[in-house]
Amino acid sequence: MNKFLCALVLVSLLIPASAFAADTGSNKTAILVVSFGTSMPEARKSIDNLVNAAKENFPDSEVRLSFTSNIIRRKLAESGDIIDTPVVALAKLNDERFTDVYVMPTHMIPGVEYDELKNVVDAFRVLHGKYGFRKLKLGVPFLNSPQDCSGMADVLMARFKTQLQDKETGIILMGHSQMAFTLNCN
Repeated sequence: MNKFLCALVLVSLLIPASAFAADTGSNKTAILVVSFGTSMPEARKSIDNLVNAAKENFPDSEVRLSFTSNIIRRKLAESGDIIDTPVVALAKLNDERFTDVYVMPTHMIPGVEYDELKNVVDAFRVLHGKYGFRKLKLGVPFLNSPQDCSGMADVLMARFKTQLQDKETGIILMGHSQMAFTLNCN
């Protein structure tokens, strides 16, 4: 009976120690694609294409999606499509023991939605220990600097070169009321 008791104590001590050792040695990587969101199926295809591209290009990483718009998320939830906020998505990734998380915004410019996302990521960065990530990185919007905007203006001028040859023509490109470009050759 003493041998059985010793074996039971030994097993009870070794199993938690070995489980802990295995847990601390693994790194799990995730990419969190963050969009303002949309309730329009046609527009959702663009967001889904970005998520699918991330999955294809980073097959060893978990890829998830979150939306910053509460209005869009609520509207989608009415039809059963539940999309997490960045806060909830990051908390779930932490709870599932992801160690390295890359937050990739789909925002075109740094505006209010991006600033709020940055605040969330910064809040998670101050967490350490079991509630923190080993690595948490935030990408920047597509048009983040004057150089980015200048480069995009060159691309758009080349794209609409024919239309802009007519001095009476102006082209306005708009995106979700956060940005507008006006191209005019005058």
